[in-house]
Amino acid sequence: MTAHNRIWLLLIILGWAAFFAVAALTDGFTHAWVPHWEHPQAERQ
Repeated sequence: MTAHNRIWLLLIILGWAAFFAVAALTDGFTHAWVPHWEHPQAERQ
């Protein structure tokens, strides 16, 4: 692996880690996404 590839890999990992950390700490994430997951199932029933 070249240094350039390692830098990009690090940026991607840090980006995802930051995204999930913010998502876990904010109620906005839950309110925004959980209805999208559950709504189609609720409609079918």
